Amino acid sequence: MKFIRVPAYIKYLFSVYLAGMGFFTLFRLVFLATHLPLAKEIPISVLANSFLMGFRFDSVVSCYILCLPFVFLAGLSFFKINENHLFTTTNIFFVLVFSFSFLISGIDIPYYTHFGNRITHAAMFWFDTPGFIIKLVFSTPVYWLYFIFFLTLSTIFLFLLKKIKRKVLWTMKEISPIAKPLIMIGFAFIIFAGTRGALNPKSPLKWGTAFFSKYSFANQMGLNPLFTLAKTTSDSYKPENQRVNFMDEKEALQNVRKYLNVPDDAIKIERRQASGNHSDLRGKPLEMENEKQKMENGKATYNVVLVIMESMSAKFMGTFGNKNHLTPVLDSLMNVSWAFTNFFSAGNHTFNGVYSNLFGMPALMGRHPMKDFENMQQPSGIANELRRFGYETLFMCTHDEHFDNMGGFMRQNGFNKIISQNDYKQEEILSALGVPDHVLFREVISRCNELKEPFFTAVLTASNHPPVIIPENIDFVSNQKESDLASVQYADWSIGQFLKNVQKERWFDRTVFVFVSDHGRFVSGDVYDMPESYHHIPLIFYAPSILKENKKIDQLGCQIDLLPTLMEILNFDFINVNLGINMLKEKRDFVFFNEDNNLGCLNDSLFFVQRESGVNSLYHYRNYDMNDYLNKYPGLVAEMKRYAESMVQTAQYLRKGNSTP
Repeated sequence: MKFIRVPAYIKYLFSVYLAGMGFFTLFRLVFLATHLPLAKEIPISVLANSFLMGFRFDSVVSCYILCLPFVFLAGLSFFKINENHLFTTTNIFFVLVFSFSFLISGIDIPYYTHFGNRITHAAMFWFDTPGFIIKLVFSTPVYWLYFIFFLTLSTIFLFLLKKIKRKVLWTMKEISPIAKPLIMIGFAFIIFAGTRGALNPKSPLKWGTAFFSKYSFANQMGLNPLFTLAKTTSDSYKPENQRVNFMDEKEALQNVRKYLNVPDDAIKIERRQASGNHSDLRGKPLEMENEKQKMENGKATYNVVLVIMESMSAKFMGTFGNKNHLTPVLDSLMNVSWAFTNFFSAGNHTFNGVYSNLFGMPALMGRHPMKDFENMQQPSGIANELRRFGYETLFMCTHDEHFDNMGGFMRQNGFNKIISQNDYKQEEILSALGVPDHVLFREVISRCNELKEPFFTAVLTASNHPPVIIPENIDFVSNQKESDLASVQYADWSIGQFLKNVQKERWFDRTVFVFVSDHGRFVSGDVYDMPESYHHIPLIFYAPSILKENKKIDQLGCQIDLLPTLMEILNFDFINVNLGINMLKEKRDFVFFNEDNNLGCLNDSLFFVQRESGVNSLYHYRNYDMNDYLNKYPGLVAEMKRYAESMVQTAQYLRKGNSTP
């Protein structure tokens, strides 16, 4: 390419800009190819607009990268310094910074596959356990492909920069002393405009600009992952974003009192849940073995085993329309249990699900509840509540207990003992996630046999999570070609083996088994950037000798409702100081959840999404309608927004240890 007579450093920077833009476009093409099934219903014109939008976001990132080298080279251009040395120095800078950008772009592709959105600061939640994450990533074969792709492009980029430097040096010409500062000022303006993404200084390119169509995938594809990571990370460190500030806390508390039927003059948000009144919402008696637990020496006789299933979306189950026959065990349980069909997770991470299931509090946006020092001592929780009735408590997982600070948090909040990776045989540990599910369940039975009754055992599975490793030499064969679907089948099979074996134990008839997920998973066919399939999960209470009448309960519920609902089933006196409801006697108009800094709220037909980008939407989610009905139902939108924001604001208030306004 023949350049006009401009300073050598401008030729150089412009060439680097073009190279970076080309590589970012290549990553976007790979992103599209990897997720091609999600684009099959999207018009070509919309996809073309996604690439045009992507060009704008890529340009913003590239111009930011150019800023420091431009100041460096432009300032030194007025001195007699060897340009070869200057360009060598800036080449090193560009290789490091663009290679990091390419690494993030490579990580972003499987990140989107897993979470259904582009990478954000949430990826930093696990930086305190780098060894675990590195082992997890490199034990997943598909991640190696992206890593090799990243290394290859970074190497090519290095050689391309060397070629650019040689060509620019070879074509250098003297520039007029008068023209030199004018050209510098003009190029500075171009870079400044490039970092803004627009010529209007009052209207820079914003995250929400990418949401130009009704197609979530097309909107997401237009974003640059380095832009989303940098923007969310910088925002998270702003003082005003350290805590949610939706509304005044007194207003939020007043709203929540109304939602939970707490008197306005009540000092605390607490409700007494009394035993002995065993009837459902309709006043119909709940058919159980006894109206009250049998008490022996002042202790209850019903044990509880709570299984938190990794990534088990309701959308994997035949009960909810899946045709792949992935979950025959869970589907059969739905027909012989008390099963909740409209139950939703609190967040999109395992720590969200573990926390909300066990402690009855919502996930806070952009926060890790089990790592916050102020949050280490919980006012309530299943383990602490059951210990008041003489229960022994045990928490079991497959991997290192220090991951997500689970071990320390559980010990602080009611669990007598933790079983984790170091408690299994070394040869049974297959990956960073520890032992496979069927080994975990075998250990569950063994450990429960050692406990004094009554006991509460919480179990966290892991096999339905990358890296997918199906154990060999077991009585399981998957008929699925995709490893992600095979892992669902294996997880379901492991539960079946557990139930088959546990029925032989003396304590089986005296135990309530609870099956719930930490969260769902992005399932093909989900069209939303805040995937509904990531939050719709099963909740099953299985106790054939205790819960006599099988039920399918269709009312809305979420993970914070598990604690009060379980206490109702056990028929214990209970003071609920959290934000969950007893789903057998109370009713929710809405459920709410979050994905990092995006907030969702839905009723039985409509799904409100409040995005960090500032773009909100309202969908008819039952049939995955992509049309946005935000302007059609302004009153309902305002109500859903107020409900979700009030709940999250109040949750933050309560987690600070406050009990009065």
